[in-house]
Amino acid sequence: MKFMKSRAILLLLLVAGFAASCPTAFSDSDVDRVIIITLDSVNNKFIFNEYDNPGYVITPNVGLLVEHGSAFTRAEAGMPTKTQVNHVTTGSGAPPAANGVIGN
Repeated sequence: MKFMKSRAILLLLLVAGFAASCPTAFSDSDVDRVIIITLDSVNNKFIFNEYDNPGYVITPNVGLLVEHGSAFTRAEAGMPTKTQVNHVTTGSGAPPAANGVIGN
């Protein structure tokens, strides 16, 4: 278990280091910061469903973030659906079978 946690932390540090070493990738942009927010244990089909959550009445703060930013409305959880697995999958873009993190 300790090995998987240290492997996940190392992977996130590598991704962050790679992003920091590529300043020219965003040189033509006015964006000086990108904030990624992940909602653990929340089904995107509920948040972005006009029938269940019309006008974001149940999740007004998420609605404000979406309206004034952007959202990936077709996100799917990596299997198994564990916090660490999904955060590493989100950060790396690789599924658990490829990134090696299969549990918390």
